[in-house]
Parts: sequence; C-alpha cells; structure tokens
Amino acid sequence: MIQVNTLFLIWMPPSERSRRYLVGRLTRSGDSYEFSYLTDSQDYVDAIKNGFTGYPAFGLNKGPFTNNVMDTFMKRLPPRSRRDFGKFLANHHLSENFDGSDFDLIVHTGISLPSDGFDLLVGN
Repeated sequence: MIQVNTLFLIWMPPSERSRRYLVGRLTRSGDSYEFSYLTDSQDYVDAIKNGFTGYPAFGLNKGPFTNNVMDTFMKRLPPRSRRDFGKFLANHHLSENFDGSDFDLIVHTGISLPSDGFDLLVGN
C-alpha cells in the first residue's frame, strides 16, 4: 500500500477536460486533516480566470479547513457498507480485505466523478 500524507486537488474546466489545474492541497498529520487552496500558485490564478469557483464544500478566500475534511471528500466514494463495495475495490486493484484508512482509500482510488472536473492526486 502506498503511504502518503499529501494529496493535491485538481480541477479541469468543463470545456477543456484535457487541461488540469492544481488548485488545492489535502494533508494528513496523524488523525488530523487539512485542506487549503494553493492561492499563491499560477495554476490557481489561471483556474480562477477559466471559471474555477472553488470546491463546493470549501469557499474561496477562506481556510485552511480542518472540520469534516475527510467526510466531505468521502462523499464522492461509495460507502464501505454497500454490498458491491468489494467490486469497487477490485476495480481499483485493491483487495476485498482492504483495511486502510479513508485517506488511504482516496490515495488508491481518487475521487473523480463524471459530473465534474475534480480529483485528488498523490503529491510529494
């Protein structure tokens, strides 16, 4: 299993799904999680110019965010209690006995949905 403590939020504009902007960072420190926008980055500035309005649960010009951060991102994945959760794990080449944390699950699966341009990617 990959062990990382930082994931980067990327956003792809609806009109140009091939373009990716690095707009935020999710970090893990023990059992605590923090999300913040990368407001000083050129990608963030360019994303705003191209229509980025923030991640729905985290308002722009606010943060860093520490409350319910993982709950917010986990809403994009099927619940572990779902009968076909094992198929979800298998689709991501994970064992049906996967016992990693929610953060570890996101590391291995991402949070991409077909309806929007967000995902979390492993960073250094």
